[in-house]
Parts: sequence; structure tokens; C-alpha cells
Amino acid sequence: MRKTILIALTFAALMFIIAFAADNSSKRGIYSVTPSFKAEVDYDLNEYKAISDNISKIIWTCTNKKTDCLTESVKGIAAFDFYFKNRGNIITLKDAKSWNIYCEAHDEDFFYDFVEFYSDCINSLGNVCKCEMNLSRYGSITEINSIKSPDVSDVITMILPSKEIEEDIYLNGFQADALKISPKGKKLVLVKNSTNKKLYFDEKTAVAENCKVSNKIFKACVVSKKTFLAQNQLTKSIGEQNIVTRFAFRMLDLPPPPLKNVQAFDKKKASNKMVIRWNESEAIDISKYAIYYSTTDFNDVSLPDCVSSGICKKVELDADSTVVNSIDLEAEPIFDKALGVYVYGYEENKLYHLKSDTKNYYFYSIEVPENKNYFIAVTGIDVAGNELDNLKQGRLTYNQNYVEAESVDDIPTGKVSDITIDSTNQLSWTEPKENIDGTILDINSRIDYQIYEFADSEFFKIGDLLGEPPYPVDPAKTYKVLAIKRSAPVEEPSLEWDYLMK
Repeated sequence: MRKTILIALTFAALMFIIAFAADNSSKRGIYSVTPSFKAEVDYDLNEYKAISDNISKIIWTCTNKKTDCLTESVKGIAAFDFYFKNRGNIITLKDAKSWNIYCEAHDEDFFYDFVEFYSDCINSLGNVCKCEMNLSRYGSITEINSIKSPDVSDVITMILPSKEIEEDIYLNGFQADALKISPKGKKLVLVKNSTNKKLYFDEKTAVAENCKVSNKIFKACVVSKKTFLAQNQLTKSIGEQNIVTRFAFRMLDLPPPPLKNVQAFDKKKASNKMVIRWNESEAIDISKYAIYYSTTDFNDVSLPDCVSSGICKKVELDADSTVVNSIDLEAEPIFDKALGVYVYGYEENKLYHLKSDTKNYYFYSIEVPENKNYFIAVTGIDVAGNELDNLKQGRLTYNQNYVEAESVDDIPTGKVSDITIDSTNQLSWTEPKENIDGTILDINSRIDYQIYEFADSEFFKIGDLLGEPPYPVDPAKTYKVLAIKRSAPVEEPSLEWDYLMK
């Protein structure tokens, strides 16, 4: 029987040994203490290949996917426990508190998350914007200082419960005032002003826009079920220790995948409006959405060429949106007869995100001429500006991210004016130039008229005129005229009818 000498050594040394001192056996590593003797370590080096294979699978499978893709990818792997961290958020099937046991001690955990947060904000997209760091996971933080450096870096010093540590941060041309803060709340807010190249902390800032930070870099901490008698580098204790492999990896820099469930429909009772909706992007670093539309099918034209040639029009929207939890986009709007407008429950020129237990999609209304058929595509754009070009990275798929819909002229007309009876007892009037809500009436709208006569304290309809005036009447009586758009008739009684008749 071969004897194995157990030697107390640090985690870092053990990893170095196994990686670089492999003997002729694929299942043995050799640790050289001095040239006078050596010890065999019973460790299977194929574990590194297993870890590498699993991370490669994650990179290919989970690029541009939500973070739960990582945990789904490592389910059922019995030999290891996987822990991931992205921008301070721990992603694992295990207890997240184990990160501080196996991966980073509490002080380093917060310090390096803060350094990455600070650096990411500097290199983010956005002119005047803010970055926020959630502090609720870290517990007690005493003080954070920065010392102005004479060159292009900032030295960050942090006083933590057990130690004081520091790190250089490259400022990328920005000027950061020396800071000294004692976090008291649940978050830190760092404001970046690209116009004057300034950085400053302000927990009460009025800056609304969030900086666009890339989320493609992940820390990984893989805990093997194999144990050795060794010294734990984090706790400084000697005993049976799990082998822990720590590293970082970057997701592929691909455009966001094609969006799903894009739908388009006419905005009811609205002039020249269509509503577009789509499912939230699966990409973790989505920055913007782009809507392309045309009266010509553009499925075989690259999106940049479609816009530059004038075939398509493009609306680009910041992914920051107003969240609502309930709305029916296809319901009839309510007419406010006091103001003469339709009420929809959402505003124009604003991106909305409907999030509920059963629904999760974005919607936005675009302006298009009425009574035309449109081809519409919606794409996602990440923080690096990557966007699919349908002829290169991913086709537009009909009824998935590329749809066809018609804009319908279904808003009632406004009031007629200048109602008069001439010397030949003919009723005449000036036809409306606006819709009921004050928008411009489409010159191609086909308008008929209803004639009402006042009798017994109310108006009664006495006739229909399919076309323009005049209309023969009794000059001794009082009349009203309603303009009726053939594509958007007004029924009696209704709020619209009351408004037009008053």
C-alpha cells in the first residue's frame, strides 16, 4: 500500500501545484517541498477538464439569456457546487451565503464588488446618468475613501470591520473628486457626467437615467466534493478542505437574440396610431429596442440598408420603461366628453413594460398614416450597440419578430360648423376639418351626414345625406347636423353623440 504524506498548505499553493506539477499519471499531482523529498497528492486532474467543459457549455448556451440559465445548466452535476457572481449578484442553486465561505471572505467580497461597480460605471454608456449598488447583502461597511492620484487613476481605500484594503482604478479620462462616505442606506449612487468628465456620489441625486453597464463578465467559484487536509486561505483554519477553483469568464459578445411574440394592431379610436408589443428580451444587457416599419415587405433587406434607402422608418427606444401591472391594449378607450378626447390609461411617446403574474411584455404606439398595411419588425440592442442584422446574425421570422398589420381610420369626425338656411330654404354647413379629438381629419375619409330637427324639447333625426349639403328644410325650425365617417360611425346614444350634439 502506497503512503501519502499530508502537508498543510494554502489553497493558492495547492492550486498551483495541481495545475503545474502533474506527474506521469493523469490522476496524480506532485507537490515539491524541497528537492529532498516530495509528496503525492491524490487528486484527479480531470476535474479541471470537467469544469472547463461545463463553463464552455454555459457560455454557448447562456449568452444573451437570463441568469437562471446558469443554474439550469449546472443542475444534476454531482461532483461540484457552482457559484457565479455578476455585478455583485450571487447566482447559485446553493445557499448564497456560502460564497463567503468558499469564494471570497466578506471584506474582499464587498471591496472588489465596489471596485468593479466603480470601474463599470466609468466605462458605461450614458451621458449624465447614475449607477446604483445594492448594499443589503454586505452587512457592516464602515467607511470608503478615495485618494486623488497625480496620474489617471484613483486609489480607493476601504475601512472594513476586519481590515483596510486599497486598489487602483483607471479613470478613463474622468475626474473623480476625493470622496469619503460612510454608507448608511441600502444603496450607493454614483453619478457620471460625461459632459464635464466628473464622477461623484450622491444618494439623493435627481438624475433619473441609469447608466448602461455591460453584464457579460461573470466570476465563477467551483467547489469540488473532493477534500484534502490543508489550510483554508479564507478562514486560516487547518482541516479537511474542499478544492475550490476560482476564475472569471466572459459571455460571447453577440447581438441580442430575436425577440418573441411581436404583435401590432391599430390603436382604437386614435388618429394615425398603431400599438406594437413584444416579449421582454432574453439578453441580460439589453439597452434599447428598435421598431422598424414600412408599407413594403423588407424581410429580404438588411435593416441598416432598409433605413438608409428610405424603405423603412426606425424608432429607437431606451429600454428604461414605465412599469404597469394591468392594461388591456385592445379594449375600447373611454371618451371624455368634457375635454373631447379619448382616455387610454397610457401616454404617447413613452415605452411601457407590462409585468404581472401572467404577462410580461413591452408596448409602444407609433405614428403612421391611416388605412394602410404595414410590415413591422422589433429588435433588441445591447449596451455595446450590438443588434441583429436580419441578413447576417438572424433572420426576421414572420409572426415572431416580424409581423404585418393594418392601420384603420376608426376615430369619429368632429363637429360641423356654420349651419345656415339660405333664401331657398336649403340647409348648408361647413364640413369638419378635424376628428372628434382635434386631430387632423384624413382628406380621404368618406363623410355622410345626419340631419336632426328640434321638436318637443329634443332633437330627432329626420334624414341622412350621403354626400355634401344642401338639404331642404323648414326655415321656421331649428336643426343640427352630425358628420358621420363611414369607417367610424357614431351611435345614439353614446358619449360621442352627446358631445357632438351639444
